[in-house]
Order: sequence, then structure tokens, then C-alpha cells
Amino acid sequence: MQGSPFTRFLAILFAIAFVLTTCAALLLITFDQALLNSTTYKNALATQQVYSRLPRLVAEQLVESMNANPCVDNPLRCENARPELLACFRVALGQDRFNAIASGVEPPTEAESREIQVCINQDQPDLQTAEDSPGGAPAFFKLIKASDLEKVITPLLPPVQINRLTDSFLDQLFSYLNGHQDSITLDLTGIKGDLAGPGGLITLLLIIRSQPACTFEQLEQMLVITLTGKGDLILCNPSPDLLELLTPFIQSELQAAVNLIPDTKTITPLAVQSSQNYGPFGSGAVGAIRLTLTLLRLSPLAPLFFLLLITLLVIRSVKDFLRWWGIPLFCAGLLSAALGLTGSALFEPGWVALLTGRIPSTLSLGLVGTVHDLLQAVLQTYWQGIELVGGVLALLGLGMWIISLLIQAKTGS
Repeated sequence: MQGSPFTRFLAILFAIAFVLTTCAALLLITFDQALLNSTTYKNALATQQVYSRLPRLVAEQLVESMNANPCVDNPLRCENARPELLACFRVALGQDRFNAIASGVEPPTEAESREIQVCINQDQPDLQTAEDSPGGAPAFFKLIKASDLEKVITPLLPPVQINRLTDSFLDQLFSYLNGHQDSITLDLTGIKGDLAGPGGLITLLLIIRSQPACTFEQLEQMLVITLTGKGDLILCNPSPDLLELLTPFIQSELQAAVNLIPDTKTITPLAVQSSQNYGPFGSGAVGAIRLTLTLLRLSPLAPLFFLLLITLLVIRSVKDFLRWWGIPLFCAGLLSAALGLTGSALFEPGWVALLTGRIPSTLSLGLVGTVHDLLQAVLQTYWQGIELVGGVLALLGLGMWIISLLIQAKTGS
């Protein structure tokens, strides 16, 4: 029975199942080792020099956000749109689609964009949007250039402190998801020291110097502050001499504000109340994630099971062992390596196909480019891991297969 066609047929089916489950297990295990590992993200952030570029990225994004006009980018999201125009949009699109597009959940289709434009064309220009509403972003942020704003932000985002804080957060986050700790605690003392130090004072003085010149009444209030050391800080640009006199008070106000920040901050991500319990893995979203991770790490048991069935069915000699293990290993490794190469090659076309046209215009090009580079670096680690392990399995299987052929040739001679 061991050498019957039926037995061999079953062994071939199990070999095919082994190849498929090995590829799936390799994808899952590499996902765990690469994408659920803080080192991957820390390396990507360091390689892309995100910490040194962060002030510039934040400055560009702030300027882009302050200058963005939602009435142009998405008329349905225009806060000052006239009621007549909104009513036309609702009739043309229907309430459900109006809500989806107005909330930014979904972009309009080409047909819907034409309907929106018809409504805009029907209204007079003064019915499209009202004048800028009061309030909003301070004029300082609206008028300042990204390069000037970068000087303001740089002392507040020191690369060393941000790097240390991010690394600590990432390490604790994955430890938390794996059930090794119950919460994440961030040490903010370094950030507080930078805010209260010369960098924070320089930033605050830059903001003050960027304000409009002080009025006579504001100068009177500043004089009172200078003489008494009491009062609220006024954001206007005094004379250099008066600003120098006010600097000690400004520094004390800054120190008082920084003292309100706690030394440590404890957070529990995904800590949503839920009745769903997963036993030792916990409850709610965190418990579900921990259970999923455990099942993911058990995925190699499936190909091992099929390998065991093959062994029991047809392996009776060393030659059988080398052939029935070697060929499936070679096929599984080759297919896995091909998947890795394909995944790497498809990143750029996938980015273009999925995100081009869907990225909000309010995002700066620098931020979008940085996200692209970070995502590519992280996924590259994942796909390269699959390529490497797949290549090792293919070489191992090929070696076993060749040795089985040599044994057969020797036996035949």
C-alpha cells in the first residue's frame, strides 16, 4: 500500500498543500518579525533622517494647512459656503453622498465632480463663499514663511530628544501588544528641559518679534508687567530695549507653563471597553490583537503537519526523504522568493495607483514624500526578509533534490 498510486497521489496533494502553506506561513512569520518589530521602524526613521528633517516637515505642513482653501479643494467642505450652494449640492448628489464627500471620507467621482461644478456655475460668485470668518489661525502663522517657521520649531523638536522619545514609544508599544506590559509610559523630562531652556525662550522671542508692533495701550500694560513682574504676557512686538527688559518675565512665564507638563505620561492604546474576553490574552481590541499574534506565530505548524503526513505515507529511505522533502522545499522557497521580488517591484505602481489623486492637497509635498520613503523602507524590510528566507529554502530543497538524484544514479550504476 505504501507504494500504491493512491498513496503517491495523496503524498503529491500534501506536497502541494505544504508548498502553499509554507508560503503563507512565511508571509505571516515575516510580517511578525519585520512589521511587528520596533527595530524595523526605528531603522526606517533613522535611515530617512526623519528626526533632523522633522522641523522642516512640520513647518511646511503648518504653512500648507494655514494657506489651504477648502472651498477650492472640496467645495462641499467649505466652512463658509452659502446655504443656496449647499442645497444644490444635496439635491445633485443625494444626502448620503453629500455627507460622505463633505466629511472627506470619500472623494467625488468624475460624474459627481461635474454635478458639483454645475451647482457652482449656477450661483453667482458672491454666493459661493462668505468672507473669511473671524478667528482661525493667528496671523503670525498665516504670514510667516516655512523657512522662518522652521527656526521657531527647531528648538522645540530637538532631534536627540524626539529620537529617544520615539524609540521608547515604539519599544513599549510592541511590548504592550505582545502582552509584556499593561501600559506605555513616556518620559517627558527631556522635552520639558528643552522647552524651559534657551531653545524654548528663543522660540518664544521669535514669535513675539513676528507680531505686529505694540499699540500704546499694550505698551502701558507691558510697562506694568516690567515694574511689577505680574500680569499676562501680551503677544505684540515691543521695542528691542523693552523686550530685553521683559525677557526675565517671559522666561518665568515660560517656566510656569512648562511646569504644568507632567514628567511622565502613561497611555494605554486601544483601551476600549469591551465585553469580549479572550482569556489570558485580555479583552477588547488589545486581547483580539494578542490572540491574532499568537495564532500568527503558530502558522508554521500547518506546513510541518503536511510534511509529517508525507513522511508517514511515502518516505522509507534516505533517497525518499531527500526527494519528497527537497522538491516541496525547493518549490516553496522559489515561490516565496518570487512573491518577495514581486512585492518589492509592485510598491511604486501600487503607491501611484492607490494614492495618486486621493492624497489631500492640504498635505505638503515634503510630508507626502517622507511618508512614501518611510513606507517603502518598512515594506522593503518585509519583502527582503521573504526573499532571503525563500532563497535559503529553495537552495536547501534544490540541494536535497540533487543529492537524491545522485543517490539514484549511483544505485542504478
